[in-house]
Amino acid sequence: MRMLYLLAPMILTGLILAACHEPVETPKAQDSVMQQLINEPVKTFALTQYDQHDISILNDYDSRFNEMSDATEDELIAMREAGTLSEDFALLRKRDNIGSALIMLKDLDLKTEQGRYIQGIMYGYWQQQDQLYAARITGSNTLRQQDIAMQGIGHFLHAHQQLEHWQAQYQP
Repeated sequence: MRMLYLLAPMILTGLILAACHEPVETPKAQDSVMQQLINEPVKTFALTQYDQHDISILNDYDSRFNEMSDATEDELIAMREAGTLSEDFALLRKRDNIGSALIMLKDLDLKTEQGRYIQGIMYGYWQQQDQLYAARITGSNTLRQQDIAMQGIGHFLHAHQQLEHWQAQYQP
């Protein structure tokens, strides 16, 4: 879940700053913007004997992906500070990270409808990000692609909201 709280505000803040040149000043304002981006309500699923298995797998994926992303970001920061980072290399490394997310998600052995639903939303988000990075690498980034990115963040946030709701059903 840490990725949600680290990645989403950074992306949102950057997109908002680029779109309207007014910074989001408070975490409360960021939460409000994030809630507006979630365009789907939490979906209700029947509870099953495999729920906790799938919740554990999704949380493990999230943890492993966060560790990998943090390592990639640390590498890019170190290269930037050393003056050895090019924009092209940074884009390629970030796209590699997205490719890893897709592979990791595809390999999850989920047994429940709700688990596969969350997996599908996350997979769709990362596929969309992969296409956007491919466009940036080839130099064909457009305003329409920024709109798609904003919509994608809403799906990403929805997937995490769905997972949090699911987990909460098993907490005392």
